[in-house]
Amino acid sequence: MNIGISYRDLRRERGLTLMDVTTTGEISYSQLSKFERGETSITIHHLVNLVHNLGISFAEFMTAIEEYNSPYKFYIEEIDNAYKKADIDALNAIAQTQENLYGETNQILFKYNAIMTKLLLNDLTEVEIPEADKHLISEYILKCSIWTSYEVILLGNSLRGLTQSLQDVLVADMIAKLPTIQESNPLKVHILSILINVCFDRLRSEETDEVNDIMAAIEPQLSTNAYYFKNRLLFLKGIVAIVEGQFDEGVSKCQNAIQVFELFDEPFAKMHQDELDAYITNYA
Repeated sequence: MNIGISYRDLRRERGLTLMDVTTTGEISYSQLSKFERGETSITIHHLVNLVHNLGISFAEFMTAIEEYNSPYKFYIEEIDNAYKKADIDALNAIAQTQENLYGETNQILFKYNAIMTKLLLNDLTEVEIPEADKHLISEYILKCSIWTSYEVILLGNSLRGLTQSLQDVLVADMIAKLPTIQESNPLKVHILSILINVCFDRLRSEETDEVNDIMAAIEPQLSTNAYYFKNRLLFLKGIVAIVEGQFDEGVSKCQNAIQVFELFDEPFAKMHQDELDAYITNYA
């Protein structure tokens, strides 16, 4: 979400003026004013100091942001449920509801939800989505200096519907953010999952160089006990080998990964087996 707007709300709740929180001189009155209106971003160093000037910890600030996001995240859960059921009528109704809420409240996150819903709809049926809307989503995510769960969910649900060039920019941004996110932060798991899904999509177009680059960026970010992601990477490496002509080696890697998945999630293992079978049919 827009961090600046949240900061402004918290500042006003505490009865503080712009001048009160800019006394250290690290950021000017006008810079902070633009940041609070969502017109510009600031460095994380400046944000930490500004939050300190509110008299709260940075962790408390992030908790407040997540609470602010909760109404919008409720709608995202509704969107996800409809998408998993392939309920086109429900998704159309949700998209219209979000557009109406945006018109009534002028809260831009409702607009983003509407666009995201249409991008998901486009997976199920043909939907006309203006290029300007696709750019609006990507520009918002790129502009956010700090991602909350809202931005990551928005990104994960919208990415496949964006143009290749926009996807490339957002993938690069995710890779750049990974080292800055603590291992214990659930957002890291979500971002890793999105990047792995990108790899699966790119492999269907035989873009093995891009997939190898993404995997090379992911691997250093995995902890020693990140077995789930390491196993998914093993499967991906197997598919890359198949596509690049190393058929037997690739099938062996994929089968080893599937055997591990069978130990804790049989439906997930079957999904990967179906994926492997499709590649065997196409490349044998």
